[in-house]
Amino acid sequence: RIHAQSPLVFKWNEVKESDYYVLELFDETLILIWKSPKIVANQLVLPNEIAKELSRNKAYFWMVTANFHDGSLAESRIEKFYLTD
Repeated sequence: RIHAQSPLVFKWNEVKESDYYVLELFDETLILIWKSPKIVANQLVLPNEIAKELSRNKAYFWMVTANFHDGSLAESRIEKFYLTD
């Protein structure tokens, strides 16, 4: 559970040799609701305009995809989170 007043910061383990990451957010039915631009660090602060669209006490999911120079990908597990008041 994540307190709604806090900035939403997503962090993950660095993937060696990856060029960049893309973070995706999904609603409770696993419909994509936001996809990040290319991320070079292994963390992302969710933009405020996206965070304020998320509802309280509702399940959301996130995952990260590492992208490599040769075009291959490595996907994380999908993780659940909730915003609380």
